[in-house]
Amino acid sequence: MAKTISRLKKYFLGVVAVCYALNLPGQQIVVDDNRQSPFYGHFILFDLPEDALKKLSESSEIQYADFFFVKVDQSEYAMAGTYSVSDSSVIFKPLFQPDARLIHTSYFSPDTFNRILNTNHDLTPLAVSVTFKNSEVEAAFVSRISPAADTIPANTLRLYVYFSSPMGLQNPYDYIKIIDQSEQELNKPFVELKEGFWNDTMTRLTLFFHPGRIKRGVGPNMSQGAIFKEGEHYKLSIIGNWQDANGQTIQPFKKTFFATQPLRTSIDISNWVIDPPTDLSTDPVQIKTDRLLDEALVRRMIDMYKNGEQVSGDWTIHKKILSFIPKLPWSKGTYTIQINENVEDIAGNSLLKVFDVDKEQTTPTAPVKTKIEFIVR
Repeated sequence: MAKTISRLKKYFLGVVAVCYALNLPGQQIVVDDNRQSPFYGHFILFDLPEDALKKLSESSEIQYADFFFVKVDQSEYAMAGTYSVSDSSVIFKPLFQPDARLIHTSYFSPDTFNRILNTNHDLTPLAVSVTFKNSEVEAAFVSRISPAADTIPANTLRLYVYFSSPMGLQNPYDYIKIIDQSEQELNKPFVELKEGFWNDTMTRLTLFFHPGRIKRGVGPNMSQGAIFKEGEHYKLSIIGNWQDANGQTIQPFKKTFFATQPLRTSIDISNWVIDPPTDLSTDPVQIKTDRLLDEALVRRMIDMYKNGEQVSGDWTIHKKILSFIPKLPWSKGTYTIQINENVEDIAGNSLLKVFDVDKEQTTPTAPVKTKIEFIVR
């Protein structure tokens, strides 16, 4: 790590203007704005005293954000992210990619630094403001919606919106609407977090429909009613003045879907049908399920094994069909698909429980099947 940082420092402070830095005799904050760099968007605090950095590296209790943090525009809150330390630097990696429309200001507080570490170094307060380059690239667009199906259960709990490139730090609910078949906008159907529920690259937004309106017998459902009505058409509409991380306006987007009978049974993998691949091929193994599964959970919670060793590959999902594409060709033998009991369908039902269950009902506690085997010949 130390050698990497040494190279980084030479790279950042060299003649090529790929960063912003406050050049002082002592410590410096450097920000990488080169989109081709693996350290793009990182904030690096260089040239801190060795004894202080040693204390930092030896302690897991210190809150780095108390003395080195980044704020966006006029926000009173520091950006979320992770910290690491070398023998010469502290590195802050933001949770989300930089937004080209906004000013990012990084701060270093020597007083807090000395107090936390019980040191008395003569250090300079720093505040470095940067605006990341608005590169000349195509504006982001909605690449797909998951699930891709045109029909969904009336008690659907979540959907995913995928974008072609990172989106900006705006309130997504100002731009996403659900329209019913009479062209009326549904009133607050989502669980709203101001920044939205994003993945770390700002390319996938999770839309959580309000669970209190989905679960029967609870307050919001009884007072406001269910979000979707079985047998009716709806439209997910994204209006066109939403901006991506480069400050470019995305194109409007619409997807229509039909609300079918609510899904109120737990997942039973005994109903799944496997179409196995052939020996020496890299064809996907396909699994026909009886319902729409949560794509993000499938990718995290279903694994492939042979002879006790995990098989490397990727899961994809299209409507009710799961596909696993191996990184290496298949070989003859028996394979095991291990399904985590907490994997869910899009209505929030898992192998263990039903999400939208009537308060008067009880959930079965019988053991559930979590493995499926198939043979490659």
